[in-house]
Amino acid sequence: MQTFARLQDIPRYSFHLVTALDCIEHIEDDRQAIHDIHTLLKPNGHLLITVPAFQSLYSLYDAAVGHYRRYDRHSIRVLLETSRFSVLKSSYFFPSLVPVAIFRKHWLACKRLLGSNSFKMHIPNDNFQIFSFISQLDFRIMKMVNFKFPIGFFLVVLAKKC
Repeated sequence: MQTFARLQDIPRYSFHLVTALDCIEHIEDDRQAIHDIHTLLKPNGHLLITVPAFQSLYSLYDAAVGHYRRYDRHSIRVLLETSRFSVLKSSYFFPSLVPVAIFRKHWLACKRLLGSNSFKMHIPNDNFQIFSFISQLDFRIMKMVNFKFPIGFFLVVLAKKC
């Protein structure tokens, strides 16, 4: 197996599928990143991408973990189409986490107003079991609605190289 130290060292048109799972939002020049992925794909290759959803949910937490932005269906479609991809399918997922994200955004903003720079949120272990249950429920509902949620905490997109 060959490894590459830099993206530029990978031969062009090498892959049928590239996945970018929760990483594009960490790259300042997302257009260049998508363009670079395009050059790695063989003709008619596919890109599977997940990103955090809705810029309105952008919070101090996003900034602290290195996110430059969040996306919606329109913004990710524009990003992909300008780099010669066609979007085959897209859906939001984890809609049950949207209220949690709204709470977190306002909670962290209040903490900052009160002078705290800590972004840690202590969540008791029992709550993780609740989130696990809700996530399983989200996946079941997602299957029933043919992977078409109108809102969600994340966005998943399958695109094809044009």
